[in-house]
Amino acid sequence: MHILIRLDLNVSIDNGVVKDNSRILACKQTIDHYKKQAKLCILSHLGRPDGITEQLSLKNLIPELEKAWDCQVVFSDNYDSDSIRSKLQGLQANQILLLENTRFYDWEKSCNQTVAAQIASSFDRFVFDAFACSHRKHLSTYALANHLPSQLGPLTKKEILNLQLSLAYPNPVLVMGGAKAKTKIKLIQHFIDQASQILLGGVMANTFLKAKGIAIGSSVCDDDLIPACQELLNKAADKIVLPSDFCCANSLTDQQTHNTAQVLDNQTIGDIGSQTIKNYTEILANSQAIIFNGPMGYTDNPNFCAGSESILKAIAKSPKATLGGGDTIKLLNQFEIDPNSFSFVSTGGGAMLEFLAKDGRLEVLDFVQR
Repeated sequence: MHILIRLDLNVSIDNGVVKDNSRILACKQTIDHYKKQAKLCILSHLGRPDGITEQLSLKNLIPELEKAWDCQVVFSDNYDSDSIRSKLQGLQANQILLLENTRFYDWEKSCNQTVAAQIASSFDRFVFDAFACSHRKHLSTYALANHLPSQLGPLTKKEILNLQLSLAYPNPVLVMGGAKAKTKIKLIQHFIDQASQILLGGVMANTFLKAKGIAIGSSVCDDDLIPACQELLNKAADKIVLPSDFCCANSLTDQQTHNTAQVLDNQTIGDIGSQTIKNYTEILANSQAIIFNGPMGYTDNPNFCAGSESILKAIAKSPKATLGGGDTIKLLNQFEIDPNSFSFVSTGGGAMLEFLAKDGRLEVLDFVQR
């Protein structure tokens, strides 16, 4: 039997060196489960390449994959069905086939059914186990399931189970930060009645502050969302908690920062301020359930990490807490916080947000397990 598995190997990589291998380690469970049954072929994307980009080739991950999965990886950048069949037939015991970064090719995002049928012709089954990509209707996440018997893998099933439990949290506190506001606003709209309070940081906070007429200097915000923010403030201003002070600098890469309650025109907000940290941690200490997605500040600069570190350490003490966001595991490692301190840490950022905002219904997941 030949099984095609879509994994999420979208790891942080710098000059060919994997900076965070947590997603690779997590996938070992899937590899071990299916390699007893069949010869395996792995699909994944890496980064956001514009065409073929050597630095984002999956072959750069091979040493890390072989170490983590305790197997030999055979690599191919040829998606021709005859080539795939030949590679599969040549696999020896404890070998798996890895195909090139799916996002190198136009057919991936266009969800090309003809190419999907060609790739699928070499396999007996398709397994989707890349929850973090389940909000992307691409060839490797969606179209392949149209041409093969398909199922969800163990990691994705675990994500669904735990996020369904999170949907049932009674009156949770939402903590929303990060660089992307559009993905957060839908979750805030969905939980505005259910949540007890919504604590904001990052670009989402900047956008709400601007919607209230509060100066944010040269800080990043999403002007398109200001009407939606104003509508939410009109509906539930008492639930939406915004920073009262900020850690600012002349730029996000600046090493000189200062705490202020008023942001000047030439200043950029890099993190929540000390009084806001105190306020937020007090709220979290009295909460029974928390949903977190996205850091409070620009954590690539060590000077803007205090808010995220303090908030995550406070959340770790909560009886029920679900975390998500692309950089969450990296932050936990950076701040030396045990992931097991939380009820669940999702591998999904945007996928987690959409899953919760849509009451657990994502088209990719529904289609694969139809």
